[in-house]
Amino acid sequence: MRISDSPKPRVVTAGLPTLIPLGFKGGSRHIRVNSLNPGLIETEGTSGILGGELYDAALKTTPLGRIGQPQDIGRIAVFLASEDSYWVNGQTIFAAGGQTQ
Repeated sequence: MRISDSPKPRVVTAGLPTLIPLGFKGGSRHIRVNSLNPGLIETEGTSGILGGELYDAALKTTPLGRIGQPQDIGRIAVFLASEDSYWVNGQTIFAAGGQTQ
């Protein structure tokens, strides 16, 4: 089976903003292309840099008042991969607790 024949969603982590126009080109074939742009997320990779002044600054500039958690992004990814997001296409979802880009 070719990737294009598979109904399963695909996740791409590089070049997402340049892929959004593909959502418009593939729409007639029911291929949706969206990107998820997370803010600061507390993970093993960020644990070494999240401390002191950086942590305090992030809290002050995030309207929801906390650092993002992996499950915050996971819930959005699950939504985008589900049939519930059928009408969402060619969009970038910013998930940063209200922090502006």
